[in-house]
Amino acid sequence: MTNKKVNKTSEEVVAEPSFFSKHWKKLSIGIGAVAVLCLGFVGYKKLVVEPRAQQAQEAIVATQDFIKQGEYDKALASANSVIEEYGSTESGNLAQLYAGIALYNQGKYQEAVEALEKYDETGSDVTDAEVLQAQGNCYACLKQYDKAVAKLTAAADKAKNASLSPSYLIQAGEIYELALNNKDKARECYQKAKDQYKTSYMVSSGEVDKYLERVK
Repeated sequence: MTNKKVNKTSEEVVAEPSFFSKHWKKLSIGIGAVAVLCLGFVGYKKLVVEPRAQQAQEAIVATQDFIKQGEYDKALASANSVIEEYGSTESGNLAQLYAGIALYNQGKYQEAVEALEKYDETGSDVTDAEVLQAQGNCYACLKQYDKAVAKLTAAADKAKNASLSPSYLIQAGEIYELALNNKDKARECYQKAKDQYKTSYMVSSGEVDKYLERVK
């Protein structure tokens, strides 16, 4: 029985077809397919995704203007149009917030909650916090006070903002104090606003101290 040759000479190695030579046809087909996919994705992004995103941004401006002007019927119609046409874009997502605001100002609190629940968090702390605050206001109007304070305190934590967070905490505190008759929880909210946001106007002006005085 002869022993199999284990070590090959350099000449033998060079003489053998390389992996790429033996499999070039299969590899070239695979590489070509990947290239086509990549080019297709780039083309789709440039020709479809980016133009749609730009169109959606332009469309949402009209919704914002209607909100600023207090024309909530028009704002709702505009927001719904953006959602229907550009729902998969960032502006389409933002339109859910505006739809919720418009419905809230029309007194349609449950519908407003449903619209706001369709908003997907974007990682923008301020905007995401505004949605939570809007939900809290809706629940307060629906007299679902436990849900209201949960949303408002979550909004304060999300915003981490000296301008917004204290006002959210004070809103939550007032609901605890006046609607739920829970002065301890109200005090916690007011104290948190004072301790964590010392640079805010609500604290520096002494406004928070007035709330704390009420719940001693």
